[in-house]
Amino acid sequence: MRHHTRGILLTGAVSAGLLGLSLPATAVGTPLASLRAEQHAEAGSDLLFLPNIDDDSGACRDRAHTLVEQAVDREAANDDALYKRQAELEKEPDQEKAEAEWAELVRAHRWDQNRTDRDLAACNDAADNIVNGRDDATDLARFRTRPWAGAPASASGRITIPARDAHRIRLFVHRPGGTAPLGWEAVGPQTRLTAQELRRGVELGVEGIDVIRDAADWDGRTSVTLTVTAGGASASAHLRLRQAPVLTQLNTAPVQEVLRAATDEGDISEAFVSELDAALRDGGVTSPSRALDTKGDVWAQDIFEPGYTAIPGPDGRP
Repeated sequence: MRHHTRGILLTGAVSAGLLGLSLPATAVGTPLASLRAEQHAEAGSDLLFLPNIDDDSGACRDRAHTLVEQAVDREAANDDALYKRQAELEKEPDQEKAEAEWAELVRAHRWDQNRTDRDLAACNDAADNIVNGRDDATDLARFRTRPWAGAPASASGRITIPARDAHRIRLFVHRPGGTAPLGWEAVGPQTRLTAQELRRGVELGVEGIDVIRDAADWDGRTSVTLTVTAGGASASAHLRLRQAPVLTQLNTAPVQEVLRAATDEGDISEAFVSELDAALRDGGVTSPSRALDTKGDVWAQDIFEPGYTAIPGPDGRP
């Protein structure tokens, strides 16, 4: 997903902590902790970020084909075993016990048959703590520490998130010239901002590890805290974060591309594709329909539902 997250800085008179702004240092050497979001003003007071579940580097494509191919025989064998056990249970004298076992078998069977779906969903850019190329870096929502020019050599900083959200978001610190790809180093429990970084200010990024699956459990809101320590004193600043939700594709949205199941060769299939592509041209769609390898399943929309997630870019548009 190439939705840019960088933009103009949010400014204005706000209370300390609302945008991660802290009270100014009263003297040189007094710790200064301050965070500022790099996003368009129309995005609001919370720093918006994306669930980074795309595959910018294409690393998941081969794995997806392998997973699907392996699933065919396994799922067929699971079905055979289930129906065999069903026939056996129908002959059990204690039918109450048999029905209880059958209900548990069906539950376990459904879970196992959906294993491939879970494995496919688990393969994405957020599956590791590495920024996988420039397109992946674009998916990071950016924020910065305010420079503390008077930071003494003993000063250090920590960037933390609530423990309850450690499996939901990941932070990166930009350290150009470092060993991490493109200089984006994953923030961990031992990560410390150096005095030099505090003096010049440092850029950070955040990505969502998964989508919002149950708003009652998590509504996408979290926060990040900067704690700066020097000379036995410390100061903190907080920045509120909010993850963009996944939206399903609107049927009234302008058509960019039409996806269809790959059809078998034959007069009927060829006629269908020909008529479909002709209708697309008549409707102003410049590219022909794209065939999906659905392994013979003609009901493409039963396999997936298109969706997207976006945040305002530098010009306020997604």
